Amino acid sequence: MFNFLTASCIDFWILFVAFRAISFTRATIFIDSNVHNDYNRSVNQNEIKSLNHYNVDNGEIKIHRFHELLGHNGRIFFPGQNSSPRDLRVKVFSKRIQKIRKVPGEKINWENQNGPEALAERKLVLLRRYMLERKLDAYIVLSTDEHQNEYVNEFDKRREFISEFTGSAGTVIVTLDKALLWTDGRYHLQASQELNSQIWTLMKSGLGNTLNTTNWLRTNLKKGDTIGVYANVISYSLWKNYRDELEPTFIFLLVSEDLVDSIWNTLNKKEANKNNKIYLLPEKISGESWENKVERVRKRSINDNGDQQTCALLISELDDIAWLYNLRGDDIPYNPVFFAYSIITDSSIYLFINNIKLPQEVRDNLQRHCDDEDTKLCVKFLTYDEVYQFFPQHMNQFNIIKTPKSINMRIYSSIVISPNEENIKKASQNLVFLDYSPVKWMKIIKNPIEIEGMKQAQYRDSAALINAISFLEDEIENDREWDEISILPIYEYYRSKQKYFKGLSFEPISAVGPNSAVIHYSPKIETKRMITKQEIYLLDSGAQYLDGTTDVTRTFHFGSPTKFQKEVYTRVLMGSINLASLVFPNYITGRQVDTMSRQPLWEMGLDYRHGTGHGLGAFLNVHEGPIFIGVAGSLDVNFKHGMFLSDEPGFYKANDFGVRLETIVMVKNFTTKYNYSDQDYLAFESYTLVPFEPKLIDYSLLNCNQVKWIDDYNSNIKRYITPILIQQNGSRALMWMNKRIIPLEDIRIKKGCPD
Repeated sequence: MFNFLTASCIDFWILFVAFRAISFTRATIFIDSNVHNDYNRSVNQNEIKSLNHYNVDNGEIKIHRFHELLGHNGRIFFPGQNSSPRDLRVKVFSKRIQKIRKVPGEKINWENQNGPEALAERKLVLLRRYMLERKLDAYIVLSTDEHQNEYVNEFDKRREFISEFTGSAGTVIVTLDKALLWTDGRYHLQASQELNSQIWTLMKSGLGNTLNTTNWLRTNLKKGDTIGVYANVISYSLWKNYRDELEPTFIFLLVSEDLVDSIWNTLNKKEANKNNKIYLLPEKISGESWENKVERVRKRSINDNGDQQTCALLISELDDIAWLYNLRGDDIPYNPVFFAYSIITDSSIYLFINNIKLPQEVRDNLQRHCDDEDTKLCVKFLTYDEVYQFFPQHMNQFNIIKTPKSINMRIYSSIVISPNEENIKKASQNLVFLDYSPVKWMKIIKNPIEIEGMKQAQYRDSAALINAISFLEDEIENDREWDEISILPIYEYYRSKQKYFKGLSFEPISAVGPNSAVIHYSPKIETKRMITKQEIYLLDSGAQYLDGTTDVTRTFHFGSPTKFQKEVYTRVLMGSINLASLVFPNYITGRQVDTMSRQPLWEMGLDYRHGTGHGLGAFLNVHEGPIFIGVAGSLDVNFKHGMFLSDEPGFYKANDFGVRLETIVMVKNFTTKYNYSDQDYLAFESYTLVPFEPKLIDYSLLNCNQVKWIDDYNSNIKRYITPILIQQNGSRALMWMNKRIIPLEDIRIKKGCPD
């Protein structure tokens, strides 16, 4: 339940906040209480209860009397009200489940509804039952959690649970007669395979004829209809977008208890575990003390508001908190972060975290200044949920509250809703939204120690992958059987032998033939294919090391590729080289350089439906914003020395094969021959050092600069990876690697390239 109002207020389950920018006096707060005081209308409690009296007990649905308040056209009328009737489209919903239930009041034994299709439909029936109880015409299910994480814990996979689509990105909208999933080009093929097309509609985001979620709602709902979403997981920025697009035509409700969670608890007894221990990251790895980081944050965002201004900064994203305090955890799969919030003021530091997660050495480290004369570096621990009471209790202490737009709406509501009208006015006037936390801007620029750690992590990881692939190719040559799943422990084994190994950085994409055309394919027992000499094999994998995070993709063929496969691979490689060898002024953004990678494919009418590059954390998230290379970036960010990104163009032919080549690069300062107008220039340096596949390269397509780049890249492989393989007795891997990094002297001569 929300705890936004004082204890004397009535208990409530849905909260709607519609703030208007003109003045706080126009703000409207709608509260649906457990007696259904619907949108400030007085409706008889007994009538409403009879309307929505659906009970689920022991797998049965009992449907009571809700026809009594129906008009002739299926609309529900609220007695004594002059407002327009509200259409719940009950008849449509009744038809939708007619094959399961014949008449109101009939009991349904779900045990007789066998199979995955019945289970998928059962979930929607239950969800629509809860929607009817709460008088919702549409319900939005998001992929995120309270902290807007890209990858979420198992107990936060609500969208996956309701839709059975396992990709990391997507939005579900369920109405009383439709169920739809929106996802981007990375997942179009995967979603089409995983969704039950009998009850789900796939909306392919990014295609010109696909309505986005707000346009679809405007087109398919009627004026006055109510749309619900779980307040804990929708960000302020997304809520504001929905509100601006949909109100006042529709009513947009923030639900305090998620409807999918209600179903999940009923079906699967979902359990939450947020109590994994956190641990210290040594300063010799982080390169900077947490105290210095906090003071930099204060200088950047708190002490810049004038002498008469008191400011509080809320930090809600988990990788920002982990980086700031030099801590790591295990609460999110593959990402070494932990559930927490933090608030920093000019004189205080608060960390909201469950006490059970804090070992004594972490407490001692963060509270070692609590006995100082000046305690502004003393970290005060509060429980995780106390963040929702903090601002209501301390509102009078701050003139300015700064928060990233990614905060969830439960926190936002706790700031701006108060029994005290003066607090509401103060909050609405003094709340400052930031595109991103100042910590994020600091974090994406690695310090010298982080840069060295990231570099060494890429080198060790490259050696591990070379070891693993040389093993696999030897096995395939000797006709030993391996499939997409059985080979995965081999990759983890070789990585686990490397210094500072902490685990994988994401679920590996191990894909053969048609499966490699699924951009974010996840191998499963029912879809796995054998790795053979006849089909392309794509491997996208990475690891977490104490000193860095890795992410690398290479595409292989252990037999004889087709001419088209060679051309595609070569053009993808050309795009990767174009980006990696680019020299550019420092005002250029990721959106602008993206075309360099696509140009070789565009020449042949080919393309790929994903970004070309993403930021990379230092023993943090494998996808680190806001830096991004692609046409769809939400914010143009200038590159700076010390940023790490991926360089990963690709191509995917549905139901045939896919190619992707991903190399981690670092942005570095570059000195040009001339310096026009004192302009600073930048370039990329490649740190992933895994050979490309010579049998897939059509060298006739390459220009001299691209051939030289490959030679230089191969020289770096020999220089930096050879010592690691020798130290680890990787003789087979060394032979495999050396065959693929032979200098391209003959090709350079044939092309007439200069020395």
